[in-house]
Amino acid sequence: MGSSAFRFRHLGVAGLAFVASACAITSPRYQQLSADLAAGPGRAAPVELGDAPLFVDGPLRLDELVQAVLDRNPDLDAARAAWQAALARYPQEAALPDPMVSYSIAPLSIASSDVRFGQTVEISQSLPWPGKRRLAGELAVAEAAMARADVAEVRLRLAASAAQLYYDYYAATRALEIVADDVRLLEDEARLVEARLGVGQAWQDDALAIDLEVADRRRVSIELGSRRDVAAQAINALLHLRPELPLPPPPVALAAPGAPVGSLDDAEAAALVARPELAVLAARADGAAAAVAIADKDQYPDLRLMGTYTTMFPMLEHQIMVGVGVSLPVWRDRRHAAVDGARAQARRVAADRAGAEATIRAEVAEAWRRDAEARDLATLYRDQILPTAEARIDALVSRLPSARADVIEIVRARRTVEQARLAHLQVVADAWRRRAELDRARGDLPTAPPLTDEGDRHE
Repeated sequence: MGSSAFRFRHLGVAGLAFVASACAITSPRYQQLSADLAAGPGRAAPVELGDAPLFVDGPLRLDELVQAVLDRNPDLDAARAAWQAALARYPQEAALPDPMVSYSIAPLSIASSDVRFGQTVEISQSLPWPGKRRLAGELAVAEAAMARADVAEVRLRLAASAAQLYYDYYAATRALEIVADDVRLLEDEARLVEARLGVGQAWQDDALAIDLEVADRRRVSIELGSRRDVAAQAINALLHLRPELPLPPPPVALAAPGAPVGSLDDAEAAALVARPELAVLAARADGAAAAVAIADKDQYPDLRLMGTYTTMFPMLEHQIMVGVGVSLPVWRDRRHAAVDGARAQARRVAADRAGAEATIRAEVAEAWRRDAEARDLATLYRDQILPTAEARIDALVSRLPSARADVIEIVRARRTVEQARLAHLQVVADAWRRRAELDRARGDLPTAPPLTDEGDRHE
């Protein structure tokens, strides 16, 4: 009797330990991720394809455009839904398995008058080894953290795409104005040449040369108009709007960006903290560590508690039974291989993170150099190339005689000025594109350019 009491006492202690492990598991990280999902960026419900413009007043601002894209683009909604789905796995993985209820009868006892009706009801509950459910929950939380980092990556990608299209739209729209201004000047010169033809002070091929220049400018206008419309349609697509909807005009002029704040080392350090790719790898590392611990825990047995009521025995003391079952993890090779595989995966994630950090440093350094190059080009065009071209044509116009060669020279100089103005416009837009790329490399949303009426000449 004493031996039986000893066995039952230890069985009760073991059962209590497993029951304690079956209590509800709460993860602070899961709670934080859930709170971030509820309050974080993005939308809770999809937005319908819009058929009305979002912006009615100009000029179009980059910060407003980026925010509208983040509010409306369905890609971000899809990423948030994936985050929510990943979070929903935590309660599933951390929960106990459902209890099992079984019912059986002795069929030959149904019609027999000599014996009582035989039936058995059993209820059982599986209890994993302590720690297994917690680790499974940690693995699910790591996957949710990866999904959260994917949301941040989608935000950066959408914002960077919006910035590139914004500068495409700006450059094409303002280039159209430059070409239109030049066409008006050429048409004025054409009228002047025509008047001189009447008095024998010009040649017919002077007029033809100007006509060819005007026709070429109109060809450029067609190409620029198509480029502007394509950029506007792509912006509407990012905004989840119908592509044909109008956009407000871009800024009249943009000044080239100044030097970025801080040093290259500061930018690299910020990128190593903010880049979503590293957050994904950090979450993968957490998941790999949990997978190693799970593989190790699988070497321990799980418990199954059972309670049975049966009418197969005449005495009540034999009709109510309780029991316990234990899994037998006897196939050690399989479990050792699982541990080795999980550890190898953890080493792979660590190597991937080291490689990603090196790649990100290189991306930041490249973006930093390209940003400096674009700013230097903008300064060169502003201070030397464009002023020189404009001064040359002013000098030619001021001493315009009736000679044929001077008319052709002015037409050529006019083209040089136009090309310099277009190139200046493009290098300023490129400087802002490079700044957006640097912001993206650092893990930031693009910097919005200040809006001015006079532009780069008044920096």
